[in-house]
Amino acid sequence: TKATAKQYISDIHSAFDRLIPAHQADYVRCRLLEIFGGMYVDIDIIALRSFKEWYDYLTEYDIVGYSWKPDGDKIGIGTLGPVRAHHPLFVHYKNMSHTLLSRKFTNKTQNDVLQWAELLREIIVPKFHKLLEKNLTRALMFDGPTTVGQIVTRNPLRPINESVIQALNMTVPYLMYPNSMMKKSESEQQILDSTTLLANTLLTRARAVHETWASRCDKYYFICEIIPKNLTHNEIQLIKSMPIASINNTLPGYNHLTLKSRLSFHFAYEHHQNDFDWFVKADDDTYLIVENLKLFLSKQNKSEPITFGYNFKPYVPNGYHSGGASYVLSREALRRFYLANNDSKSQCQEDGGGEDIEIAKCLRSVGVLAGKSIDQHKRERFHPLDLNDHFFGNFPDWLGEYAENQPLSVSDQ
Repeated sequence: TKATAKQYISDIHSAFDRLIPAHQADYVRCRLLEIFGGMYVDIDIIALRSFKEWYDYLTEYDIVGYSWKPDGDKIGIGTLGPVRAHHPLFVHYKNMSHTLLSRKFTNKTQNDVLQWAELLREIIVPKFHKLLEKNLTRALMFDGPTTVGQIVTRNPLRPINESVIQALNMTVPYLMYPNSMMKKSESEQQILDSTTLLANTLLTRARAVHETWASRCDKYYFICEIIPKNLTHNEIQLIKSMPIASINNTLPGYNHLTLKSRLSFHFAYEHHQNDFDWFVKADDDTYLIVENLKLFLSKQNKSEPITFGYNFKPYVPNGYHSGGASYVLSREALRRFYLANNDSKSQCQEDGGGEDIEIAKCLRSVGVLAGKSIDQHKRERFHPLDLNDHFFGNFPDWLGEYAENQPLSVSDQ
């Protein structure tokens, strides 16, 4: 309840009073957030002064690094890689403090904000708990949806001016359902994800997927064309921890995405046809909000020959889904795809062409339909472009020609 959440905020302030001396943090920010009928408390520790502690364990874990630089009134911790596009994690200014919630974790801008939010939840916060050697209640730390919400601040050193409050309220559009907020019928939707990647992204993008959203699928695996050589011990251990499907006959490069996807679906059918309700094909630069997808799929029929994704109109009768936005096959759709590809009379292309187009042509040839996935407000659930483009409406001309539904930005809604 809201009263309980407000009590949580009070308890959190008390906890931080005990654990963080006043000279170490300008203030602790707590927010009571309400979204999609759920409610939770969000916490930010703003401008920790003991940057050396953060730097030591973050660089050890290889999350951020290479750019520890005291600089006059400003102290910052840099991002992955040398100081290109320097986005500090926490920054302290002499007369004010704020958090910059943006960083480079993958080499695609569209994932930066979401990957950072999820990284904060999955890795940094638990490690910060360990650093403090106190057991703050984990459910109160980044365990739910983050959006613009009510700010409650407490500042032991100085008052916070209005411009800082406004900056803090421009938060990450991180729409997450904690599993505890999901109804049983929603959480019971069994999802298998396969992520296609290139060899040179295994230690970067694939790692981001592995350490963030993929673990909330019921099972997931990577389709990798080749394992890199000359790896360090830590890199070898990382790869050993990643579920890489044992699929032969893949060919390197973007020109063979159709082959990779086809083999991926064959692997899913041969090993897991009866274990899962839905099968997701994603790329290594995809960010999937699994809980929201499960909520949507809980209202669909897994026994129908149907797929869901961002719908394009041209090239394929009844349309196809953008491969870059990821797409989902029902159990029956997967079965028909597998049988079609093992039929000597099949019209399905083995390789080449546009992967999303060729997969869709094959599916349509065996009666699999492209489902509708927009919500009641005509908003898309799958997004093929950069996050910023969808947010601000920077749509290329071709999208309006290809898209089945009129593209909408946040300002349009």
